[in-house]
Amino acid sequence: MMRNSGIEPFELAKSVVKVGKSNIVLFEKNNEAEELSEEGI
Repeated sequence: MMRNSGIEPFELAKSVVKVGKSNIVLFEKNNEAEELSEEGI
């Protein structure tokens, strides 16, 4: 039981990091797009 409980949080943390990185990239792209559209108006 101890081994499984040690592995699962680690796998969960890796997946959270992956999702977090992709969310940050999307957030930065959205900010750039908004700034460009505001300049164009």
